[in-house]
Amino acid sequence: MSRMHGYVLERGARLTEVLKQRQFNPMPIEEQVVVVYAATKGYLDKVSTSDITAAEAAILKHVDPAIYKVLRAKQKITPELTAHLHAQLSSVPLPGQ
Repeated sequence: MSRMHGYVLERGARLTEVLKQRQFNPMPIEEQVVVVYAATKGYLDKVSTSDITAAEAAILKHVDPAIYKVLRAKQKITPELTAHLHAQLSSVPLPGQ
């Protein structure tokens, strides 16, 4: 198996974990957007799949509530929001790092 193939499989496993939600307790859409954004942009690449739930909690706790408010209002990720997300996600203390 090539490195790239392994990388894609590992990221896919993390994304699968990110998409899981507790039954009858769905995550608000703006929180889902932030967590999926973090996973697809590589912020969770060094987190083991068993620590994804803890990483999600750390992200949701650390990210400025204003980001969620902007996501709710604009319903899209703007270039300005991308910059704010990068700054916020880069400083989140994640499990295993």
